Amino acid sequence: MNSSPLLKASEDFKTIVKMWKDVAKGLLPQIYPALAELREIQWSINLDLEKKGLKMLDKVREKSEKVPRLMDEAAKNEVSEFSDFIKPVCDLLERISEKETTVMTVLSQSMR
Repeated sequence: MNSSPLLKASEDFKTIVKMWKDVAKGLLPQIYPALAELREIQWSINLDLEKKGLKMLDKVREKSEKVPRLMDEAAKNEVSEFSDFIKPVCDLLERISEKETTVMTVLSQSMR
């Protein structure tokens, strides 16, 4: 079995992870305070659950309580400029899909 395609697939997955982070940044840009805070909440919740598991559920619920207020604030004050930042995110999602398909194909072929 040639490990070169698997090594390349591993590197591609690192790139895909970064691309997904860029999607989050694109959907919740730092320049809009409510959207930026929503992104920080999402990332911290994800990190809490990944590192500490289900024992973090109470803390996750507490952080999540801010989400409705922030979404309302974003809708009223920030999302009017939605079209400015959604197109690049859509383009990035297409590139992610293509890269994920390529990587999964390589992995599938290497298992034969």
